[in-house]
Amino acid sequence: MLTKTLRYALVSSLALFGNAGTSPAFPFSRSGTDIVDGSGNKMDLACVNWPGHMEVNLPEGLQHQTMQDIVDKIASSGVYNCVRLTYAVELFSKSNMTARESFEQADVDVDMTGFIDDVTQHNPNVIDMKLPEVFQKLATTLGEAGISTIMSNHISKAGWCCSEDDGNGWFNDVYFNVQEWNDSLASMAKLMIGIPSVIGLDLRNELRNSLGLSRLTQVSEFMKYTPEAIRSIQSTNPAVLTLVSGLSYDNDLKFIDEADASERAEFDSVLSEFSSKIIFEGHIYSWSPFGDVPVDGADCSSLSFDDMLGWSYKNGFPMILSEIGWNIDSYAGDDKTWINCVRDFILDHNLSHAMWLLGGDYYARDGTLNHPDSFGLLVDDWSEWKDEDVLAKNMEMKWMQSAVEEKE
Repeated sequence: MLTKTLRYALVSSLALFGNAGTSPAFPFSRSGTDIVDGSGNKMDLACVNWPGHMEVNLPEGLQHQTMQDIVDKIASSGVYNCVRLTYAVELFSKSNMTARESFEQADVDVDMTGFIDDVTQHNPNVIDMKLPEVFQKLATTLGEAGISTIMSNHISKAGWCCSEDDGNGWFNDVYFNVQEWNDSLASMAKLMIGIPSVIGLDLRNELRNSLGLSRLTQVSEFMKYTPEAIRSIQSTNPAVLTLVSGLSYDNDLKFIDEADASERAEFDSVLSEFSSKIIFEGHIYSWSPFGDVPVDGADCSSLSFDDMLGWSYKNGFPMILSEIGWNIDSYAGDDKTWINCVRDFILDHNLSHAMWLLGGDYYARDGTLNHPDSFGLLVDDWSEWKDEDVLAKNMEMKWMQSAVEEKE
């Protein structure tokens, strides 16, 4: 039975926006700081992250539940109208590999072949699909359930993200080949043509200074490489939005105004050329460098969310916080003030958002099969939400304006 708090969430979400589990008009575009659907209706995206960027290059969870059952769980929550589906550049270098072959050949230290029987049991029509086709199928299934999808170029070499030394952090890092990255953006944009519910592609998840560059060099290289990447998406699939992220693990957009006029020229030209399709994104976690997490009862004025991430809406562009999250398994009352600060930032500036993360575990991580994730909103076998009160109280930042305070 739904708790009082969750019932409140469902009623509030549907009454305020009416678009969870129903299909808006496509394609989406930008109108000032709003994201709008094909009929011009303002869209407030409340997304959840579904990882697909780990070594097996498949959406997680298919060893536990049918794809349809997981999608139905998202749609029936009444909370989410969007999934941010992550993938690795490596997916397209293995585009002829099937899911079965990927489990057999995955670059991990543990034997993953046991998942072949598990996925065959729950998703028999997936196991012999080619890897990109599985992402197509998931995006289609989400769309049929009224859930929009944002494809996230999460990493180059498939695996856990992110760290300073994983070889994926910055342009021309060990695995971050710029041409392959651009090609993967075009390939994903092409792959999703004909699936109108795929509303956007992001450029890259959590750029970070893995090469020890000066800030001036980081700004310069961002301005050098980003315009071509935007064009890779828009010239291939002009229906989709392009999400532009910032520096320092997506915690910083203020750097844009630090570029000199010559560096900014091409970037500004691309923003103008595709102005109806550009939105910006940022990430917020309790460890992000926005200032000390307020103690319970303190206000949020010491946090630098607006200073670090406000460039987008201050310059007339929409913004999505494409990753926010916290440890669901050890949620404590001390988290409430910080959660409220994030919620207030979202509401004050009309932001969309995406919770990290949906699933309770990964096929494999750190040498462990079925590795659990304490940030996961579903239990380890993906069969149910960990806690209905968590779903209502902590996960929904846009549609649940007072639910955080409702239950003590």
